[in-house]
Amino acid sequence: MHLPDPATSRAVLIGVHDFEHLPPLKSVANNLNRLRDALTGPELWGLPKEHCTVLRQPQYGVQVVDAIAEAVDKAEDTLFVYYAGHGLTDQRSDDPSYQFCLSLPGSEHDAPHKALRYMEVREQLRRPRGALRKVVVLDCCFSGQAAVAMGASLLHDEVEIEGAYVLASSGANTRSWAPPDAELTAFTGELMSLVEGGVPDGPELLTMDLLYEKIRLATVRKGNQQPHSLATKTAGRIPLVRNRAYVPELPPAPPSPGQDHAPTARLSRFDLDRLIEHQKDRANSFPYEDLLHGERRPRFTEVYVRQQMSAQGMDGDHRAERASDPARHGDWSRAREREERRAEAGAPAADGKRDRRVSQSLKSVLASPEHLLVTGGPGMGKSSLISQLPRELPENAVPIRVTARHLAPHAAKHKPWQEAIAAAVEDDLLPAGLRRLPDRPTPDGQWVILIDALDEVSGVRDREDLVDWIDTVLRRQDLPFRMILTSRPPTPADRRRLIHAGMVHYTLEPFTADGLKRFAEGWFHDCPEPDQAERFLAQLRDGHLLDVAKVPLLATIAAIVFESSPDTPLPKQRFGLYEQFLTHLAEGRSSRRVGAGLRRLLDGLPHGERLADEIRARRLWLGQRLAVAASEGETDLLRHADAWVRELAKELEAPIPRPPTWRAMLFSLAEYTGLVTRDGGNNVRFWHLSFAEHLAAQVHEQDLPDEFDPKAAVWGSWLARVFDGAGQEEVARLVLVRHTHSHQDSTLLPWLQQQTDRHQTLVGELLLRGAKATDSVLDAFCDGLRRVLFVPEDERYDDMLTTAALLGDPKVSATLASAMADDSAPTTARVAAAQLLTERSGSTARTAVEYLWTAIDDPHTADADRVRGAAAVARTQHDSRERAAEALLETARDERVDIAQRRSAAEALASVGGRRLAQAQACLVDLLRSPGASGQKRVAVAEALVKLSPASFDEALAILEAQADDPATSAFDRIDLMRVIAGLDHGRRLHSVEMLDRLMTSPQIDAHIRAKAAAALADVAPDRVQLSVAVLRNLVLNSRLDIDDRIAAAERLAQVDVGRQAEMADELFQLAQSPHCGLSDRVQAAVKSAALAPGKRKRCVDLLAATALNPARALEDRLYAVTRLGDMDPQNTERVVPVLHEALRAPGLHPNRRAEAARQLGRLSDGHRARAIEILRRRVAAPGTPPGEALALAKTLAQLSPERSDDVEAVLLRAVESPFADPYERRDAAETLVSLVPSARPRVVATLLRHAMEEPTALYARWMVDAVVAIDPGQREKVARILRLRLANPGETVASRRRYAQTLAELGGAQERAEAVRILSACVTDATADTDARLDAADNLASIAPKSMGSMADYLLAIAADETCPAKYRVRAAARIGRLGRAHHEGARELLEAIAADERCDATHRDDAQAELRKLRDVPPPVHPA
Repeated sequence: MHLPDPATSRAVLIGVHDFEHLPPLKSVANNLNRLRDALTGPELWGLPKEHCTVLRQPQYGVQVVDAIAEAVDKAEDTLFVYYAGHGLTDQRSDDPSYQFCLSLPGSEHDAPHKALRYMEVREQLRRPRGALRKVVVLDCCFSGQAAVAMGASLLHDEVEIEGAYVLASSGANTRSWAPPDAELTAFTGELMSLVEGGVPDGPELLTMDLLYEKIRLATVRKGNQQPHSLATKTAGRIPLVRNRAYVPELPPAPPSPGQDHAPTARLSRFDLDRLIEHQKDRANSFPYEDLLHGERRPRFTEVYVRQQMSAQGMDGDHRAERASDPARHGDWSRAREREERRAEAGAPAADGKRDRRVSQSLKSVLASPEHLLVTGGPGMGKSSLISQLPRELPENAVPIRVTARHLAPHAAKHKPWQEAIAAAVEDDLLPAGLRRLPDRPTPDGQWVILIDALDEVSGVRDREDLVDWIDTVLRRQDLPFRMILTSRPPTPADRRRLIHAGMVHYTLEPFTADGLKRFAEGWFHDCPEPDQAERFLAQLRDGHLLDVAKVPLLATIAAIVFESSPDTPLPKQRFGLYEQFLTHLAEGRSSRRVGAGLRRLLDGLPHGERLADEIRARRLWLGQRLAVAASEGETDLLRHADAWVRELAKELEAPIPRPPTWRAMLFSLAEYTGLVTRDGGNNVRFWHLSFAEHLAAQVHEQDLPDEFDPKAAVWGSWLARVFDGAGQEEVARLVLVRHTHSHQDSTLLPWLQQQTDRHQTLVGELLLRGAKATDSVLDAFCDGLRRVLFVPEDERYDDMLTTAALLGDPKVSATLASAMADDSAPTTARVAAAQLLTERSGSTARTAVEYLWTAIDDPHTADADRVRGAAAVARTQHDSRERAAEALLETARDERVDIAQRRSAAEALASVGGRRLAQAQACLVDLLRSPGASGQKRVAVAEALVKLSPASFDEALAILEAQADDPATSAFDRIDLMRVIAGLDHGRRLHSVEMLDRLMTSPQIDAHIRAKAAAALADVAPDRVQLSVAVLRNLVLNSRLDIDDRIAAAERLAQVDVGRQAEMADELFQLAQSPHCGLSDRVQAAVKSAALAPGKRKRCVDLLAATALNPARALEDRLYAVTRLGDMDPQNTERVVPVLHEALRAPGLHPNRRAEAARQLGRLSDGHRARAIEILRRRVAAPGTPPGEALALAKTLAQLSPERSDDVEAVLLRAVESPFADPYERRDAAETLVSLVPSARPRVVATLLRHAMEEPTALYARWMVDAVVAIDPGQREKVARILRLRLANPGETVASRRRYAQTLAELGGAQERAEAVRILSACVTDATADTDARLDAADNLASIAPKSMGSMADYLLAIAADETCPAKYRVRAAARIGRLGRAHHEGARELLEAIAADERCDATHRDDAQAELRKLRDVPPPVHPA
């Protein structure tokens, strides 16, 4: 007897727990979850999740029938069908087969047509299909009088299915029991106790007959209804799951003491000690020990430096609303790779404004009990971390290390974790024959499963299977192990699955300057030559390699190269370092030793000596052959070695046989290259993948022409690999780098610098990898860096600063130092430059810290810059580090500072560690309490809290749930709140799933909200992905929806299910071609289609080109298409230039469109940028240019040419000081001018303060004071005085007073808030005031001090109940009452229902009342912690 084959079996689980006309059965939802987990859990059955269909709340019977029919068609081994809900009977039918019905959400007692007749299910199951066995489990009751519980049917007459087993919860005319407070229904509870707990002393597999008998005995013992069963043929012997309580019989004792012991059910103490000690010994072994010359061998524990780890939060940078590009099959997320590089470099965070990293020590991370996902870029020390962890774990933790590559085949077979891990362990660390680990290593111990290098599972399907297996294994509660997984940055889809399986994501940070020093001291601590560590660091410093060496692998390479020849200076860039190291590998001691062994293996073969000589002469070619294969994802490198040596033998006309030692000869042949090592299994791997990429680039570069010709197809192909994102980007970059070394007069880099912004960004990436650059190229790069520093809005900002952080060239450092010291430069630019310089060494870093303190202590510095500067100092080892931490703490607690900046300060404070971590947690909890914080801001704060520790989760959850309860919270925000709540507390996940499901399926919800809910549901509940996919696909295909809603749904579907990316790309392209598609939607659909299917980019480019270059279209439409076309096709931008020039000169074009044309032209090349600047200068200076257009063009001119601020300063100053300027334009001009010319701040602030005092319109006055505080936070007291003066004016209306009070409160501070509450309360209670203004004041008061709204209820009630009051105000008042809390919901509902039913009211206002009623209904029911 054996379990049904999971690969060819199917299951359909149906549950209905909520009814419109029947009593609810809340426990049914839990039934489905527990049963699904059991069937898909590898330790019980291991049914793939895609083979298990879960139908919750099916609205129509056809949904159930279709799902069963599909499963019948696909099942070959076993089909399992389960239903839980109300059972109904149709007594009016004489035919027994028609009587039994399964209830649906809309079913009623006497309306069988609203239920699903079981006959329809039975007919599907009886269809002659391939399933050998069919199991039906019914948990429902049969009652003809009152369907208050659940019942079954007349089994033998109604449910018999040929060749199947039917297990029912009760008899034909009896009821089943669903205790109201129980987690599961009575019958399913007994079933799950057997499935999950097992049957002690029972067989290895639990059959249906055994399950029936055990359930029957339990129900008899408890007095519950007994189950019934019906089996045809031998179906009773169908095994359903493994018996978890099964204990196999031990084999007999060995016949003699000399023989090996047979495997036992539990590892002996000797076995455990051997396992632990072996792994600790490996921690002492240096990963590249065989690569070192001489007798000295540093112990890895002496060299290893514990790196800091950055918490990445629940959703990191892949939240759907950020519209990041979906992941690609077979490639890593470019956005995530860039973020990893920023972390490696200590560069600014992705938004270019603040650092969002939260650093923690390894000790603090290991102190928490979570499963860990640890990622990092190439060479960041992931495998080193895994090797060292056995020395860091507590005594009761037993480490067991496997590689993801060896685990993947066993995971694909859905093996239980005990069997899969035991099978994947290498080096004979477990007793011979032990095929299954015990659940626990010792009675009070815990396994720590260390899985290394998920990214080295090369097959996309294999990697997805492994992630799926991890997800399935970790979903169970009370696991007897902890899992730690390492990887290069994973795809967003894999990351999402791992995080929602329960893993916490951390990124390894690079060495700090102090860490690099400790690495050098550890490496050379026993070196016979004195001062070697200092000499090594000096060579790094002289070669500008200090930043490069912060990557642990590169530090190791540099140390090995240095030690091989200490008197030879190290190369001055990364490329040369790799070149010397790979030469060292090929010529090293290990390679020579292997070569001698290879010659001995070949001696016995015909022509062996000749073959050995040729192999020695050509082994570099073999290394290149293996490198190309490895870089393309090949793992069977010995196959390529075999092919190579046979080709060589054929060329030499020296045929060779295949002796028994042939496999050993292939191992030696591959290792003779010096580039690979045995992978612990039956093959070899490169010492590091980056070595293979480097050599593969050498092979490909040899096929390139000597002259760079951008018009040649071969060059266009390699550039396309970089830009299109279709795979092999890293090798493509290295090919270009190697070309600059092979042809030092190449025009490649100068040509790139004359092209688009994307080409110029590529120059920085090539310089990072060691491209050979002339002084003119470096000068041009530095000019671009300085320009970008001044314009944070530039799309190149993040990439340029990342490059500057990693590139240690003296010219780059000098550019940063010049920008930092430039008093005329914007403060943001100076702080950014100083932040990067703090990562340098010596006096450069000290000078940067000194400037940062100047900025931090300046009261006029913007809060964002102050936080950024303090965070940079806190990350250094400077003496003022603690002072910087205090500055961060002060900012995080300062109520006058914006919530976003306070959150950033708290995150930076947490990175300091120690007692600062608890302080940061407390600050974040205080931020969650901040009155008036929007749902999105609270979500962001909660996600920051998730990164730190679960210590404050209970309080955070209460605050988030209160926000979700507020009817004023939009459905958009409620989705995010539910997602975060589920992430904070898995016990609340079911509640969040139900709410997201309701939002996703509600026809009254807008399509874009339903799409967002579907994506969130897939995040929160991976088991519901298929349901989310179905909803999203229906939205995409629904031709009645707006095109933009369908586009958004398609993009989200591609993010949820990467397997549908190609399908969605085709759907989007079809939408773009539709004649009903507007221009904006057509362009968006084409752009997103190209992003999803890079291989089909050309069709989208052609579509946009046809639109952009069609002179019959309006110029604004053509311009919109042109801006996207330039981004999509950077290789062919010249065809868009005429359209941009036409837009710059065309009369009557909207100023914003003209400015956009100038920006786009400036991105095409430096030459085009110069022409755009000249056109803008002339138009700005022209006397007839309207002021509004002059302002828009001046702002664009400042972005294109920040170094020439004189050209725009006069225009901006005129807009600020003109008495006729529009207030919005005045504010916009003021902020732009100060960011460009900091010295203008006092004059601008004085002008704005004067207008704030004189402006007659309260709204415009508020704009002025808001601008003042944004420009100069030190002016808060002056702004407060102006507001108090205006409030003291008796002539101010209630509408004006409430605006001033709101602004006063937003300045922060307890005194200002108390004043605002008093003023706003007086506005609300003033019965003589305008009703609209009173309600506005109530809204303001609720945002500032929600608790004070309780005393306003009577005043609001008086407005809502006053039938003489206009209906629109009554609706607003009633809605505001509902937002006071659940206690007021009923009263608000009655008021709104009265308005909605009052035919005297305008239809629009009645609709508004209905909308507010729906908001009240959408409020989630109260939830209690699980």
